[in-house]
Amino acid sequence: MLRFVAFAWRDPREDRTEDVRRRMAGIAAADGRAWSPACRAPGLEVWHEDGGAEGREVVHLPDGGVLLGRTLSRADGFPEWAPRSLTDAASSPDPGKKAEWLFANLWGGYVGFLPGQAGHSFAVLRDPGGGLPCYRVRWRDFDLFASNVEALSFLPDLKLSVDLEALTASVLLPLVCKAGTCLNEVEEVLPGECLSVTGEGARRFLWDPFAISRNVLKVGAGEAAELMRDRLLETVDALVRPYRRVLHNLGGLDSSILLPCLKAARSAPDITCVNFYTESFSGDERRYTRKMAAHAGVPLVERRLEPDRVDLDIWRGQEMGPSPPAMFDALTLAGDVHGLAEELAADVLSYGTGGDSVLFQAPYIFPALDYVAARAPAGKLGRTALEAAQHGGRSLASTVVEMVRERFRPPPCFETIVSLIDPGAVAYYLESDPPAGWRSPRRLHPGLEPEDEFPKGKYYQILASSFFDVESHRYRFPRRREVDYICPLVAQPFVELCLQIPTWQLADGGISRGLARRAFRKDLPREIAGRTSKSSTEGVYERLFARNLPALSEALLDGVLVRAGFFSRERLETALSGRRDPLAAADPATLFDLYAWEAWASRWGA
Repeated sequence: MLRFVAFAWRDPREDRTEDVRRRMAGIAAADGRAWSPACRAPGLEVWHEDGGAEGREVVHLPDGGVLLGRTLSRADGFPEWAPRSLTDAASSPDPGKKAEWLFANLWGGYVGFLPGQAGHSFAVLRDPGGGLPCYRVRWRDFDLFASNVEALSFLPDLKLSVDLEALTASVLLPLVCKAGTCLNEVEEVLPGECLSVTGEGARRFLWDPFAISRNVLKVGAGEAAELMRDRLLETVDALVRPYRRVLHNLGGLDSSILLPCLKAARSAPDITCVNFYTESFSGDERRYTRKMAAHAGVPLVERRLEPDRVDLDIWRGQEMGPSPPAMFDALTLAGDVHGLAEELAADVLSYGTGGDSVLFQAPYIFPALDYVAARAPAGKLGRTALEAAQHGGRSLASTVVEMVRERFRPPPCFETIVSLIDPGAVAYYLESDPPAGWRSPRRLHPGLEPEDEFPKGKYYQILASSFFDVESHRYRFPRRREVDYICPLVAQPFVELCLQIPTWQLADGGISRGLARRAFRKDLPREIAGRTSKSSTEGVYERLFARNLPALSEALLDGVLVRAGFFSRERLETALSGRRDPLAAADPATLFDLYAWEAWASRWGA
């Protein structure tokens, strides 16, 4: 991932070049990276890390602005984008107008800095997919923007502190895009945002998933499936273009759907698939992955998940963001995916991340509720009710009752959906009950607050898939070669198409991801296209827990979060002793999630 640091100061007439250069020299000495200027304008200086790999770009705009990261055109075929004239770069002196033009014409993983007329204002914009992070810190008389808070933490006199209330919302809703970070002093330029830095600054959100979803595709399921297939093929082709060797994590349906798309890419990359497995029945899906790899004609590496490969000290030493990781992903370490990528000289890792959300695997009868909310034709009402009942695992009678209520007295959208999100076993370990309003819309990205009458299934899809934070799934370990990620199923063009498809079509045939199965049934072996089971990590966390119990106990029981009264020491002692608490319903994986948050808090709390 490209790294950047930007310095902005209040009076653009001042020349702060030497001061900024001195600060960047201090950062470089502390983090061991080489940095160079990417953009200089009155009141603004942007630096980026030298030596970026293929696919990491610095695009200079004709008026002195800069786009950092990967930029792709929204024109047919999604070609690489570069400004060819002032018209291409939106020549308006208003940086907000420039940002609107760029949002309408580009996608990718980028952050832009757009100077205004005479340097009196500038705008910061971030792509809707959040492919490149952008955080803001006020330090002395500077506004600092950076992709990595770690870099800013090396500045003198910059004190960062943990916001325990925000941390509560983060650990209870880990996979939903939030309005802020868990550090009091760190703001985030949110995905899809244009921030005008003038005085206190104005925040606008230029990407609206609700407006996109209201532009419903009025086509049959067959045509919708063709559109889905074509869009995913185009998206994968664009994302994989800069790379020559792909290591594709092959497992379930979503990653199997991506494999033929990778094979069809015009750049013809070398593809190797890897499947991580356990010896348990539920953790071994090799019979599926062997069939899929053979069907696609690509080599497959099978790697057993070994808890002995998991080094907690290395994990604690990874680069930390301003909010804790969504989970402790032992599988990345137990499978040593980065080591395998180095062994194979792979320059990108490919994942089916986000498929459940985007392709619609929802735990309720949402398709039927959305059908009546949309006042769709009555001719297909019975079939929709049957398929929704099957999809949600409900009786037809209860489904019909809920459909009638949704038609005449629908409950509010936000409260209904958020009440279905289970905070999980971690809530049991909080010392105090969550603060009032931790599930309120103000905690979410401003682009995620729905109207009361908005279709509930579509909102569930928006909440889970819009502004999807791929970076929260990426680990950066010290002394390990960093490898790029691509996650095509949560890329902006594909998400936009899926938001336009009604939920009752996405659940075609009353089965999760039914439309995706229809779209790719000719590309998949029949056994995989019809597969509904999922593998588990049975045994991995149990063995990891037994091997690391002393270190786990020390970190949790004597950690900053217990001392701050965030986690309950008594309940942790019970869980770590091996005694079963019937109220806890926790497993070792939950305790490692707690460990992840403690490691994060101890990094910043120190």
